[in-house]
Amino acid sequence: EPLKSIPCVISICIAVLTLLCLNLALYGNGLTFGNKELIPANVHGAVKAAQYTAVFIALLMEVEIPTGLYLLKRISRRYFLNTFPELNYSQFVCANALFVMMGYLFLINVFLIVIFSDNVMVIFFDFIALQFIQQLDGIAFKLARMRMLSTSMKEATTRRYF
Repeated sequence: EPLKSIPCVISICIAVLTLLCLNLALYGNGLTFGNKELIPANVHGAVKAAQYTAVFIALLMEVEIPTGLYLLKRISRRYFLNTFPELNYSQFVCANALFVMMGYLFLINVFLIVIFSDNVMVIFFDFIALQFIQQLDGIAFKLARMRMLSTSMKEATTRRYF
């Protein structure tokens, strides 16, 4: 899509919103400079179980990092330009780098939630909120395919590349 097109602008806004929310969550979860918060010790067994469960689920559900790295490794510049001469390889690399960065921000947030929480419900609610934030791009893509955002968004998401 051209940079000034409505689908491109909406996509950039969604990516910025997702990254902003993940960074705000990162800041809110304890990653502040000079912060002297202590990691809770001797937490209840249910909290420990919730912590291990959250880490396990996060690692299973995290698809952005492996997908982005796989695409960058698997699709070389030469192959990309020969197969899709009308597309821009640097945009492809940038999109995958953002994909990987969102995955790492999500995992860092999950680990901070697990480390600093001493309440089972806080762990699960924060984890659910992070999942929603991380899936904003997928939700917007599906809404665009159903023509809920605009006609140009539907056209952009139903082209042969998707």
